[in-house]
Amino acid sequence: MSTVSYPYIEFIGEVPVIGRTRIKLRHIAAEHVHWLWEAPQIQRRHPDLSLAQIHSALAYYYDHQHEIDKALARDDQLADELQAECEQSPVRQKLRGLGLIS
Repeated sequence: MSTVSYPYIEFIGEVPVIGRTRIKLRHIAAEHVHWLWEAPQIQRRHPDLSLAQIHSALAYYYDHQHEIDKALARDDQLADELQAECEQSPVRQKLRGLGLIS
């Protein structure tokens, strides 16, 4: 059995990141999956990354798609929960009461 290596992927704890950066691999995967961006488009958004780093990140994503998709789903759920919390904040309620927001 051969071992697959990802030369541009490192880990901070258990979180895969692009080496020598703090860019989480799941953020690159999200741009690829949610926005349907290919590597050159991702590089335009992250000009400090090489195409090799981005391709390595995408290879890692496809080899570990299930676990990264679960992490993305958790991120989405947390964002929804925080948005709902913000909707009920005292400041927003006061602004609604004043008719300044809906």
